[in-house]
Amino acid sequence: MDLHEIKRKFPSSSYNPQQFPGAVFKIDLPKTTTLIFRTGNMVCTGAKSEKHAFVALNKVVTLLRSKNIKIKIESNR
Repeated sequence: MDLHEIKRKFPSSSYNPQQFPGAVFKIDLPKTTTLIFRTGNMVCTGAKSEKHAFVALNKVVTLLRSKNIKIKIESNR
């Protein structure tokens, strides 16, 4: 994944490769932070439950796809 493109298309996200190898993508509902890595792996943090994490990741994927960022369909839970 092109993390620079994510930062460009989502100015509220952060990406500083010298500090951390992933982009940091925050959403408000559910209030979570998703770490996105160039390999396509994503880690959701801050969710109150597994269900909220699943909802948050689906929302992040939908937002990324809305800006034409390609996401694979498969996921490992």
